[in-house]
Amino acid sequence: MSKRLLIILCSCFFVFTIAFMIYSRGICVSPGENQIRLFFQNGQKSFKARKWSDAVKYFRKVIRFKPESVESHVYLARTYYNMGEVKLSLAEYKKAIELNPQNADFYNRVGYIYYEIKEYDLAVEYFKESVIIDKNNADTWVYLGNTYRKSGDEAKANKAYEEAVRLNPGNAEIHFNLGVAYREKYQIDNAIKEFNRVIELKPHHIKAYLYLGQIYSEEGNYKGAIGTFKKVLIFDSDHGLAHIYLGASYMKVKEYKKAMEEFKKASRILPNNDLLHRNLAELYEIQKNFPGAIEENKKVIQISSNSVYIGDAHFNLGKIYYKYGNYLAAISEFKTVITLFPNDMESYKLLATSYMSNGQYINAVGIYKKLLLYKPKDSYLHYSLACAYLKSGQEEFFTCELKVAYELAVSQGNTYLQEKIERHVEQLAK
Repeated sequence: MSKRLLIILCSCFFVFTIAFMIYSRGICVSPGENQIRLFFQNGQKSFKARKWSDAVKYFRKVIRFKPESVESHVYLARTYYNMGEVKLSLAEYKKAIELNPQNADFYNRVGYIYYEIKEYDLAVEYFKESVIIDKNNADTWVYLGNTYRKSGDEAKANKAYEEAVRLNPGNAEIHFNLGVAYREKYQIDNAIKEFNRVIELKPHHIKAYLYLGQIYSEEGNYKGAIGTFKKVLIFDSDHGLAHIYLGASYMKVKEYKKAMEEFKKASRILPNNDLLHRNLAELYEIQKNFPGAIEENKKVIQISSNSVYIGDAHFNLGKIYYKYGNYLAAISEFKTVITLFPNDMESYKLLATSYMSNGQYINAVGIYKKLLLYKPKDSYLHYSLACAYLKSGQEEFFTCELKVAYELAVSQGNTYLQEKIERHVEQLAK
């Protein structure tokens, strides 16, 4: 073998060995600036085309060769966010903050993600950092206010909203958020003022009208509520909630026919809305259409996820069944309410009454004794317990309990109950 051939073979072997080492050990040769720029541009194109996996691939390549590229970390964070990869998105935004700690927008983006996943304490931290960098950004103050409100700190939420209004007094959404905060703090006059300001700035702001109408209704201004909800329906005749609220307001002023018309319109738009069926149940009960009321209360129980609505529906069913004389069904409903709300005294009272009417006097005794643990000075409860003792054949307890009831009635100036007990004693003497 010639010397020249040997040199060529050795050179080829050396090149092959180096190539193999690069491949096997993952050693990469850095591309030039043009190639890195091309990776970034391809990432942007993939991002705009919503090809998330491709975008991730390209932006990671840029970061691999140019880890200080803030823009690539931000794009990668946005891509991960769109893919639902929240933790990865947060990590990239935080890397962008490390590289550029004076960019308020990066803190806002992290804060907003924490807000979305209900990590409100962390969200507050990042929004506060943002306003330190840029205290004149009204949107950040709104984010901060929303987060404080979610975490239950209404005072700080109000201050944040007020600062946002000061910075941008012409922004309807800021006034709206402040109105919501005032309403939740029962600062009704301030809330009304803010919602009216929203409507001045943005006359078709339907949510502002809805909140304003609800406040009027809660304050007993049903005429104002009716007028406000009607305005919503001028803007959107198929707004289901507006029909429901308007129907409920008509009920308050005893215009039952108009109320039913609104509920029928709502039922075509929102057939499975629990608030609609809750109001229909109430209307049917007012009209003494008890089968209709039973059906609507059952519908609420079936479709609602609101425990208050469900509890009220069971309670209403219990009262209707009691009126019909179906005491066993009433007992079942009141027991269900108590399971949902163990401290609901009214349900305990009606359960005891249902036990009495159904001849289950021992059970009634147990309920009245439980009620007296909460209200030991309630003369009516002592009288009811005395009656339950008498019906259950426990006359020795009856006499003692009746005496307690009478003494309490005298000390409390309850002449009606005094006379009732006196008549009861006279009847027993006969």
